[in-house]
Amino acid sequence: MNSSQQQHELSTIYNEYSTYFSKCLLNLDQNYIEIITKEGDELKVVVSNQGWSIKNSNPLVYETFEALLQTISPSFRDKFGNELANRLNLLLQQEDD
Repeated sequence: MNSSQQQHELSTIYNEYSTYFSKCLLNLDQNYIEIITKEGDELKVVVSNQGWSIKNSNPLVYETFEALLQTISPSFRDKFGNELANRLNLLLQQEDD
């Protein structure tokens, strides 16, 4: 994955999820997103061909950003699940109308 692809992925995630965190900064110069979770954990999240991981941390790599954050942050997991359920309910309501 080249730098422009990384920047695109990071920008997409930033735009989608920045409100889920106490702090979320996009650093395109160094290709990471700096996050402070609602639990107070400070993370620098990076993306590569292998997947999503924490910069300079354990070697665990996750297929998706969502999988990584659901593992780390209960508040992200709850909000993500609630938002997904709300979207599905809206789709079901539209089908019924």
